[in-house]
Amino acid sequence: MGAARVWPSVLRTGGAGSYDLLCGPPVVRHTALTDRHLWWRTAYGSYGWIPAPYRRLPILLLKGETPALICGALLTTVGSGASVVNPYCQSVLVTRFPAQAAKAVPPRKRDRSSQVVRVRPTHRTQPTDHKKSGPGLRNGFPSMSEATILVLDAEPPPRLGRLTGRARILHADEQSLARQLPLADVLLVWDFLSDAVRDAWPGEGHRPEWVHTASAGVDRLMCPELAASDTVVTNARGVFDVPIAEYVATLILAFAKDLPRTWRYQRDRQWRHRETRRVTGTKACVVGSGPIGHAIAATLRALGITTALVGRSARAGVHAPEDLDRLLTRADWVVAAAPLTDATRSMFDARRFGVMQPSAHFVNIGRGALVVEEDLVRALTSRWIAGAALDVFQQEPLAPESELWTVPDLLISPHMSGDTVGWRDELGAQFLELYERWESGRPLTNVVDKHRGYVPGH
Repeated sequence: MGAARVWPSVLRTGGAGSYDLLCGPPVVRHTALTDRHLWWRTAYGSYGWIPAPYRRLPILLLKGETPALICGALLTTVGSGASVVNPYCQSVLVTRFPAQAAKAVPPRKRDRSSQVVRVRPTHRTQPTDHKKSGPGLRNGFPSMSEATILVLDAEPPPRLGRLTGRARILHADEQSLARQLPLADVLLVWDFLSDAVRDAWPGEGHRPEWVHTASAGVDRLMCPELAASDTVVTNARGVFDVPIAEYVATLILAFAKDLPRTWRYQRDRQWRHRETRRVTGTKACVVGSGPIGHAIAATLRALGITTALVGRSARAGVHAPEDLDRLLTRADWVVAAAPLTDATRSMFDARRFGVMQPSAHFVNIGRGALVVEEDLVRALTSRWIAGAALDVFQQEPLAPESELWTVPDLLISPHMSGDTVGWRDELGAQFLELYERWESGRPLTNVVDKHRGYVPGH
């Protein structure tokens, strides 16, 4: 093996527990090794960083005057015949070069085509937790090869051009997902209305280390096997907050100003003057204290509506679930914005609709299964409440034969409250930002508590 062809990077042990990394052309300047990195480990038990641009290149380790070649693996012991941890094989031998090969590149030589970056070991006793490490982790260490991203597709597909040359991208539909799942390091659930992940995950083989869904809710993909695994799940928190808040405010204004009836009268060419309600001074109860719920509350308060937030537990500005029934009896507007969990499933039933005011309006932009739809139909037809708007349903798309289409004073929209012009581009950009964090070893944001079913913190 010719030394001149296999020395793109040189790692030399230096004094006082430091190391010199001499990188030959092409040179990428690194003033700090905290961004794009890869774990390595020396025989002395120390840990340090190697820049990710060189992770696919052979590395030459110099211990004194004796060079050793590490081919795409992580060093555990230095010396003749030392073993190397490699994610794709049981062991690899470190090659010792003959003396003349060691002289081919002088140990301390520097020129215009190389630069020296001082790398200090971190003296950790074990590698970084996989949830905060770089791509392709295997057995607690990252892989030397490029990561594989599997996309559960929907039309139009995500724009992932920025990852060209940095990741291998595969595409799957509901039928091929189970077969391709073992190939993936990362799963992007672009078709967030599909149950395919939940169905495919319990199968055989390797499972992705990170799953990202292009939605706020994760109930369509969660299963016991995924919840119990070490896989990190992230969601699209932050993309839909303001659009959904605007949508809810629009619905409340439409109800207050009786716009649905105005449209019906226009269609029938009827001139009927009426009085409408002011929203300033009315009261709203928003169930769900996540980012979407907070955005809704802020928007309604800007309209002069006194708004109470109900969350999983009581804290500053948020009521406990035990306060919900009391708040419902006083609310003019009730908004369901909670995630779907065991505690929230079917929470809006006949009893809850029964305690609302006859003048109250109900809006659901959370999850369809938050509502017992049969009980809502009864509440509207019996005039327990004045009206309702549903953007989400137990079964989507809503079947043409569903009785909900003809229920009086019920507005139906096809799960579009958060979908504004350019929303798919925002989702794609969010995934790319998260991928770059994951690739560089920085902690991911929007990490879902898989047992609670949402991102903690609100």
